[in-house]
Amino acid sequence: MPIYRLVAGFPITQATALSLATISGGSIANLYTYTRRYHPNESLKRPLIDYEASLLFCPALLAGTMFGSVFSVMFPPWLTVVLLVALLGYSGKRTLNKGIKRWKGEDKQSPRPTLDEASLTDIEIDTPLGHADAPPIARQEPTDDQVARLQAIYAKEGSLVQKENWTATGVIWLIVFVFALLRGGKGGASLIPGLDCSQFLYWYLFISNLAVLIAATAWIRKKTLDRATEKTFLGHEPLEGDLQWDRRTTALYPMLCVFAGIAAGLLGIGGGMVLGPLLVELGCLPQPIAATSAYVVFITATSGLAQVWIMGLVPKDYAFAFAACGLFSTFLGQSVIDWVVRRYKKDAIVILVIASIMLIALVLMTYDGIMQVVHATTYGFSPLC
Repeated sequence: MPIYRLVAGFPITQATALSLATISGGSIANLYTYTRRYHPNESLKRPLIDYEASLLFCPALLAGTMFGSVFSVMFPPWLTVVLLVALLGYSGKRTLNKGIKRWKGEDKQSPRPTLDEASLTDIEIDTPLGHADAPPIARQEPTDDQVARLQAIYAKEGSLVQKENWTATGVIWLIVFVFALLRGGKGGASLIPGLDCSQFLYWYLFISNLAVLIAATAWIRKKTLDRATEKTFLGHEPLEGDLQWDRRTTALYPMLCVFAGIAAGLLGIGGGMVLGPLLVELGCLPQPIAATSAYVVFITATSGLAQVWIMGLVPKDYAFAFAACGLFSTFLGQSVIDWVVRRYKKDAIVILVIASIMLIALVLMTYDGIMQVVHATTYGFSPLC
């Protein structure tokens, strides 16, 4: 968006719409590419996209952006610039350091100790699925029935055709789209005539939207936790870069996404720009990071584009041109990155690209923010309505 405002001179509503069109074009290219690829760790065949993480994180991220959008109206421009520099500067630096360490091969995870190497305190214990209050039992060799059940789960998760996950994605997309149209936003008014934030109906829709997103997160968390518990009981061992799901992580990681969403909504940055670094910090492998972030961006960007399109805020000739530009440039970027990864056998280039994009965005958005501060008429907090 800063490029369309600073370079092309579009007003903010059109700049937002064209930014969504460009990102949507790129996200379609990413979706086409990443849904056809498998995870780089060949010891367990599965899709490159981490659908569990995508679906668990997306509603929480969207809930955070709702609060962030409210704060963006109230906060003065100078405070937004300070927070922008602090967030993108700090996370960009950490992401860059992570990429450099991986390039040098300094971030390999330590292998899990074998039973002979581990002390008694290191031995893991399991609790059978559905028996949370039962006493823990020591891990034993899986039976033939358990092996068969685990292989059936692997076969289902290893398919590139993930109908159940795609259906859940469509439901989340519709939730975002419908509530966005009813509440308004992204430069457009609500479909309900005269609705604004001073009315009870607006906040009723706001709270209802939030409640639906929380309920979706809770439902996806339960399914994710049940599936992870069952796999662990059946003898599944997490691989390098896997997110390990338990009661703590399935609650903690969505909470982190709420804060990431607040930052995205407040500072006007894309969801992928906060989710990517978060996945880096959680220790995911670079290629799944790019694919998972792109999948979430597809949900948020295309629903936002559909919203502004219906509201008539999209200059259609420019939108098609910039969407095509986003589509082809994404394919080109993927081809270059794939060549670098194959040529140098270094997937760290993905993390380095994420860090570079963050630092470029830091410069552009800081400049844009400073211009807003210079032309601001007030330097205090503004009323919401």
